[in-house]
This record gives sequence, C-alpha cells and structure tokens, in this order.
Amino acid sequence: MESNDVDAHQRLGAAYLLLGDFETGIEVFSEAIRINPDLADSYAGRGTAYRHLAKFSLAVDDFDLALQINPDLVVAYHNRGLTYFLLGLFFMAIDDFNLAIGITPDQADTFVKRGLTYQVLGKRERAIDDYSTALLINPQLEEAYYRRGASYIMSGDYALAISDFDQSILMNPNSAISHNNRAMAYQGLRKLQPAIIDYSTAIALDSQFHGAYFNRAQLYFEVGQFSLALQDINYAISLGPKTGDAYAIQAQAYSADVAARRAVQLG
Repeated sequence: MESNDVDAHQRLGAAYLLLGDFETGIEVFSEAIRINPDLADSYAGRGTAYRHLAKFSLAVDDFDLALQINPDLVVAYHNRGLTYFLLGLFFMAIDDFNLAIGITPDQADTFVKRGLTYQVLGKRERAIDDYSTALLINPQLEEAYYRRGASYIMSGDYALAISDFDQSILMNPNSAISHNNRAMAYQGLRKLQPAIIDYSTAIALDSQFHGAYFNRAQLYFEVGQFSLALQDINYAISLGPKTGDAYAIQAQAYSADVAARRAVQLG
C-alpha cells in the first residue's frame, strides 16, 4: 500500500472495523485524514471505531466533521444516532435516524434502530411500525423479528410475539434470548409447559443467563415445583444481579419446599 494512497487506507480501515480491531482502525483512518483531511468517509470510519470503544465524545466529533464535509452522508447520521442512543440522548438519536431515513429510506437497519429508540421511550406502537417497515424492506432481518416480538410482549400481544420469536429462532436457533422471550410470551398465554421448555433451552444455550433462571424459577414456583424453583433462584442469585424480587422468591420457594417435604413425611 502506498503511504499516500488514501483510498487504500480507507479500505484497510474498513477491514479493521469488520475484524473488530478498532484501535488499529483508528490509526489507519487517522492516517487517511492526514493524507486528505477533506474526505467525510474517513471521519465517519474513525468515528465508528471510537463508538465501538465507547469513546463517545470523540465519535460524535468525528461524525460532526464528516457531516460538515458531506451533509448527505447517511452512515454518519446512522452512526451518530447510535452514539446518541448509547449516551441516553434518545431524542437526538431519533433526529439523526430521521435524517438518515429521509436521505435513504430503504435501509432496514436504520428503521430497527429508530424502533429500538422508540421502544426505550415507551412508544411501542411507533417501535412496532418501524420494525414492520424494516421487515418489509428486508424480510430476513432477524433482529427486527426479535425486537418486534419484545414490543408485542410489552403490549400484551403474546400470540403475535410468539409468531415473531418463531421467525427469530428459525433464523437463529442458538439465540438464548429469543427462546427466553418466547417462553415469556407462552407464559403470558398460560401455556406453561412450552414456556418451561423454552426457558430450559435458553439455559442450555447460555448457562450464565441470569434472567432465564429467574423466570423459570418463578414458573416452577407457580406450578408447585418448589424444589426446582429453589434450585433455579439460588443459581440466579449466584449469577446476579441480586434483587429484592429474587430474594423474595427464594424465601417463598424455600418455605414452600420445606412445607411440601414435611407433608410428604407426615403421609
């Protein structure tokens, strides 16, 4: 690679981003900027690397510079929106996603990210609309099914949630969180055996999945399997976070398990 070949530096920087070597990516994009400080893509690439390293202020600065050079650079709006989201600046994130969509309205991932932002803000209908639009653009976008399913759970639309998680799991059968969330939807419909199976699958896929142990413990307690509930909640507490709800379930499961054992002993 020629030392002054800015295109080669940009391609190399993009390759390092794909490899997850963000520190080296920053070095390469910085060299591209040194060679030619007037190329927006170099600032956008370096900003993306900074975002991945949680250097959010530097990331925003680079996206700002990229957009000063090229106000129509969609990738800069998209990635600055992601950075604002990570900073908790949700309305600023939505503004950037709106600008990105206004320039390029066929980018499914931007609709997903705007939908996630709406979801965090409690605007579930808008979130669902964005996830649905993303799936019209790209029906193979697994993240959109997963996130729309989560929104349907929060809306109490459990059957629709299950349908979305079915699609998510079909595309990504090793997704522990999709199995866990489908179990929650089954539980909402009082389909308890499929819920237990999905929680168990989530745990088999991720043995450190605190939420799945916690959820299965609650379900075991509900169906009167107190010993299994106690095992799960004890393990959930060992993984953390150690919440008041977890200790309350632990105490209830312990008391119920002891009472059940005594009842058996008394015949």
